[in-house]
Amino acid sequence: MKPEHDFEIGIEEAKKLVAEGKRVMLFESNYSEVQLLSETFGIDEEKVDMIDINDFQIVYMHYGEEADIKKIASKFEDAVIVCQHGNTSRVFADALADNGVKAYSLYGGIAGILSG
Repeated sequence: MKPEHDFEIGIEEAKKLVAEGKRVMLFESNYSEVQLLSETFGIDEEKVDMIDINDFQIVYMHYGEEADIKKIASKFEDAVIVCQHGNTSRVFADALADNGVKAYSLYGGIAGILSG
């Protein structure tokens, strides 16, 4: 299946972006997922950043003042966002776009990497 949104990207495009210096950010992490992303993207495990669920709630659910939302959203500029199946990262990338921030959602998420 093909990504439906311009901010959804496949693994090859994600690899190119990470090679250019874009950050990898992960929801709901455990060590094996961090290790998988490190190996997949050829980066040190320390370079896989964790997404604070509070940041997601502020941006997606609009908790807080508008200026705070924009400030928090800006932390994700140009990041490749990864979750289990690509759904949460897609929703988050869309919410970030609504706040003027370009971020990328890895289509299929961790499950897509494992199946591909």
